[in-house]
Amino acid sequence: MKWGIGNLPEVVLMQCPVCRKQFDPPKGARHLPFCSHRCRNIDLGRWLEESYTIEGPSPNDFWWADGDEDEYYRE
Repeated sequence: MKWGIGNLPEVVLMQCPVCRKQFDPPKGARHLPFCSHRCRNIDLGRWLEESYTIEGPSPNDFWWADGDEDEYYRE
């Protein structure tokens, strides 16, 4: 635990990645890094709806995208 001025505990605030609200995280909270279960579920919904994307190659860039994958399995 961090100690602030005058030996009083310093409050460590987090910022919710969904609503941007700053909050003091309770010990043992299962919804971290979010401020609430609601924000956690909103984030999960965004992942399931594919609202978030991860940069990477296009699926068309892979060798099997040309439809002739049998060519690659022949010996």
